[in-house]
Amino acid sequence: MHQKVLDGDAILKLWRKGSEKWNEWVRLHPAWTLSFAGADFSKEYDAEGKISFADFYFGAGTIDFSSVHFGDGNIDFSRSIFGNGNIILHRSNFGSGVTLFNSVQFGNGDIDFSQANFEKNTILFSKCEFGDGNVNFERSSFVESRLSFNNCSFGNGDVSFISAILADEVDVADTKFGNGTIDFTDAVFGGSNVNFFATNFGVGPVIFERTAFGNCDVSFFDTKFGDGHVSFSSATFGSGKLSFSKVVFGEGNVDFSNAELGDGDKNFLETNFGTGNVYFVDTNFGNGNISFSAAEFGVGNINFSNAFFGVGDVSFVASSFIEGNIDFSEAIFSTGNKSFSNVKFGDSNLIFRNTDFSSGEVNFFRSIFDQGDIFFFTTKFNDCKLLFDHARFSTLSFKPETFENGQFVAEGMSVEKIAIIQFPPSSQNVKTCSLKGASFNGPVFLSGSLTIVPDLRSVQATHQIELSELKVKLRRVPRTKSWCKSCFSIAEDPSDAARLRRLKEIAETNKDHQAALRFSANENRARRWIEASSLSSTLDLTFDIFSDYGQKILRPFMNLLAISGSSALLYKLLAPVTEHPQENIWGHAATLAASNSLPFLPQSSSLRDDAIEALYCNAPSLLVDAIMIGQGTLSFIFLFLIGLGLRNRFRL
Repeated sequence: MHQKVLDGDAILKLWRKGSEKWNEWVRLHPAWTLSFAGADFSKEYDAEGKISFADFYFGAGTIDFSSVHFGDGNIDFSRSIFGNGNIILHRSNFGSGVTLFNSVQFGNGDIDFSQANFEKNTILFSKCEFGDGNVNFERSSFVESRLSFNNCSFGNGDVSFISAILADEVDVADTKFGNGTIDFTDAVFGGSNVNFFATNFGVGPVIFERTAFGNCDVSFFDTKFGDGHVSFSSATFGSGKLSFSKVVFGEGNVDFSNAELGDGDKNFLETNFGTGNVYFVDTNFGNGNISFSAAEFGVGNINFSNAFFGVGDVSFVASSFIEGNIDFSEAIFSTGNKSFSNVKFGDSNLIFRNTDFSSGEVNFFRSIFDQGDIFFFTTKFNDCKLLFDHARFSTLSFKPETFENGQFVAEGMSVEKIAIIQFPPSSQNVKTCSLKGASFNGPVFLSGSLTIVPDLRSVQATHQIELSELKVKLRRVPRTKSWCKSCFSIAEDPSDAARLRRLKEIAETNKDHQAALRFSANENRARRWIEASSLSSTLDLTFDIFSDYGQKILRPFMNLLAISGSSALLYKLLAPVTEHPQENIWGHAATLAASNSLPFLPQSSSLRDDAIEALYCNAPSLLVDAIMIGQGTLSFIFLFLIGLGLRNRFRL
């Protein structure tokens, strides 16, 4: 059957009669196609500068406004009712002015605004009701305009703004979308304000891929997404504030991969990310503060790999995870604090592989892992304060690549399975390392070369605490302005002695004698001139200088040789001039010195007597006797130190 059409001058004449006559005619001809295609309304404005379609009823046929030129002025479609036919406004041109579609009822037909031009216009679709047909604004232009879909209701058709150039101010607050695909791919928003406050999306995909939001504030506050995939992949945001606070995502994936989030503050406060995977892969968060505080993540994986966080604080305070992996591999954090305090990680594994934390505080205070583990592999820290106070982990693996000028504080921390804390070579400038009051229900491996003394006081462990690869250096400062500052230096921190005592106790429990010796030596140095008296400190200093507290063998051995050689020289010089050749005198002097240094050998007594007879005719002077007594005493001391060193070196 041939479709009847009302168009040309006939439809314009009917329209000029107003809504009452129009509606009367349409009710008599409800299925007709009504076509204004190509019409020029620029000379149809009334005395008030308005073109009105307000309260018009358009029937059930196709309505065609394609390529219509409305000119500059106000156009009013308020309260109009469209039937189930298609509505075509393709390439229609709305000039500057105000265009009202307030409270319009659209039927279930498709609506086509593709390539329509609304430049320098205010376009209001407030409280409109769209049917189940598709709504198409592809490549439409709203330059220097204001666009509002406030409190609208869309049916289950697809809604497309692909490649549209949208208004400086866009308001979609309190709007409800159906279950179709909502697509803003390659759309461009202006630079004033974008508002999706309390918007509801259905179960279809929501796509903002490669969308440009300009330098404006963007708000999705209290928005609810359905179970479809939500993508902001490769979207760009400017310098305005970005809010996804209290947003609820459904069962689909949430994707911000490769997005540029601009330099304003980014807020995901109390956001519920649903049960799908969440992707922030290669996302550039720009400068500004970033908050995921009190956010809820579901069972999906959370991926922040290769993300860049600019200058500003990053907060996940009081957020919660269930069981998916949380991956920050290759992510870069700039200057600012990073807080994961009071986070419930559930059974999720948290991975920081090759992550760069730069400077600032990294805080895991009171964070809780149930069956999940936390891994720091080849992570970079620079002047960071890393806090694990009262945190609870299943497994902790800390193997950073750099930890320069950092602080490691884990007081009251608890680890259920295994804890590996391995400081890299760059940790020599670590300022603090404290596990005071921590508890471990599995083995603990603590290693690295530190220039401070780690604090393990009150640590409770059910398994061995392995310290064999831990080297510490006691920091000391001059006690006085004496010429020998190293001799009279004291521990920079008076608590170091107690810390070293605890390390020694752990090493002794582990039967690690070498580590226990190292810690005991440093403990004595820390006590010197502070806890010990002057006499005790002097003896302690002597013990340290000549044998490193019994840890050195070569040092007392060389001193023994030096004493023997010096004594031989003195014995030769003090011998009276005789007719014996010089070689014999040197030989007797060396024999006397050797026998005096090693008196316990069977031949020592006879050799000494023969040497005294040859050198001094059995009548050595008082000075020679004094030298022999002194040599014997010092030799005994150095022999004792050599024996102590051998015992400590080969002790089982």
